Amino acid sequence: MKDSMPNALPNGKGILSKAGAAPEPGGTRYLDMATGNHTTVFEALVITTGARFSMVAVKGNQVLNKVRVDHDAVFGGERVAVGDTLLAGAITMAEPGPLATKAWPFRAPDSRNGQQGAPQRPTFVPPPPRPVRHVGTVTRVHPSGKFAEVLEDGTGHRFFAHHTTFVNSAKMMTGFRVCFTPAKTERGLAALDIRPHN
Repeated sequence: MKDSMPNALPNGKGILSKAGAAPEPGGTRYLDMATGNHTTVFEALVITTGARFSMVAVKGNQVLNKVRVDHDAVFGGERVAVGDTLLAGAITMAEPGPLATKAWPFRAPDSRNGQQGAPQRPTFVPPPPRPVRHVGTVTRVHPSGKFAEVLEDGTGHRFFAHHTTFVNSAKMMTGFRVCFTPAKTERGLAALDIRPHN
């Protein structure tokens, strides 16, 4: 739906301005006002999501079909879920397949009050407020050193913690105090962005 794409997309400190249809099927061309470079952006549906990236199905382009979107490429740091719509852009070809280096949360048009007629204009989804940080203690570490369990203070909830989510010198060792962002995954509760707690 090229005509339903937003007129502008945030891009760091600047904006990308809609410049018309792209030569690639299903794409819309955007102009970076700061550099003068063009970026092709596609509407896509999140079909799977994991700890580090999501896979999206690009609408209207069977050549690209499925594209990987790393979570840190999503503008505003918003976590996405299966069924969400993203605008995926700056797609490059990587060894495992196409990779979108920029993405924006997007609300697709829908009909008003279930009535037939013109769809509502899509709106850019602003970044959510910063997530609340939870505090806990690493209580178990798997012998492989690849994952652990974090016990949250106060609630006693147990969170799965993958070694790749420990940042800023947080240590995956029993008794280490951490703060983290909680998340619900297909495996249950998970701790993300785990940092040392002072």
